[in-house]
Amino acid sequence: MTNFYNIVWPCMLMCVGHVGFWLSQNSQFVWEYWADKPLLSNLIFGYPAAVVFWFGVKYLMADMEALWSVRFIGFATSYAVFPIMTWVLMGETPFTLKTVICFLLSVAIVCVQVFMK
Repeated sequence: MTNFYNIVWPCMLMCVGHVGFWLSQNSQFVWEYWADKPLLSNLIFGYPAAVVFWFGVKYLMADMEALWSVRFIGFATSYAVFPIMTWVLMGETPFTLKTVICFLLSVAIVCVQVFMK
């Protein structure tokens, strides 16, 4: 079974990466300043996010040894970050039935990947 604590740090890195990616793509809708600066927003937010993702994948692979597991955890952590960022910065509620079900499914995906061999 995967050591739970070896998953927490990489999952935190994945969440930070998702925050950076969210900002690189969606800051144009939150702040007028970014509306016409796609290269700058991707350079400032996207490049650091990619580096953080790289380390998250590296550390997850060291413990899980299956890229599919890493991919599913990366996907699932995006469902923890995206609704919060969208709610806080855009005012869109994550508390719709569809979003809550997707969030619960992402939690289930992480649990399957972490606790099942």
